Amino acid sequence: MIEADRQPGILARELGSILQKAREIVGLSYDQAAARLGREADWLVRVETGFAAVSPEEVARILVDYGVREARIADTIIDMARRAAAPPPWLAPHTPRLTA
Repeated sequence: MIEADRQPGILARELGSILQKAREIVGLSYDQAAARLGREADWLVRVETGFAAVSPEEVARILVDYGVREARIADTIIDMARRAAAPPPWLAPHTPRLTA
């Protein structure tokens, strides 16, 4: 699926919301955070709204760059990225019948 056509799932939206809260807690604007990550602010907006897929490795890097990787919740956030990247095995046979 082309990323521009990607419809965010529940986990992707929740993951984005958590990453947005982390950015806000450390007091970074979109531009500051994007510069720190070496990415465009537009990409960060798409990640935080669930419209851009983000890998668990990217989430870990974001948390490191925000200085919150050592937080107790960090591993849970990274696992959420892992689960948001692909449907659960039990759902896979049904995905052709699902629409955005």
